[in-house]
Amino acid sequence: MFYFSYPGNKRNEIKNLYKLLENVKYTKVVEPFGGSCAFSISEYLKNKELEIYISDIDDELTSFCNNFYKHDEMIMNNVLNFVSNIKTLFIIISLS
Repeated sequence: MFYFSYPGNKRNEIKNLYKLLENVKYTKVVEPFGGSCAFSISEYLKNKELEIYISDIDDELTSFCNNFYKHDEMIMNNVLNFVSNIKTLFIIISLS
């Protein structure tokens, strides 16, 4: 178990969270200290019917995470397009 907070805590300890929850059925995920939202994102990718609530001291992070679940396909498409454009830019620069 983990008792002290540190950056990446949930991401590094997610396997332990899954062990604790392996036989628990739930419909909501609440992350009072959102951070990277590692647990919520992982759970959402497995079950898009979950209600997800994120809180954090960083309002921009909270807003992004809470909106991600509402607009995930649009965001992912934009990210993929952005990455594709960057790859194309690197190829053009490499050929120059």
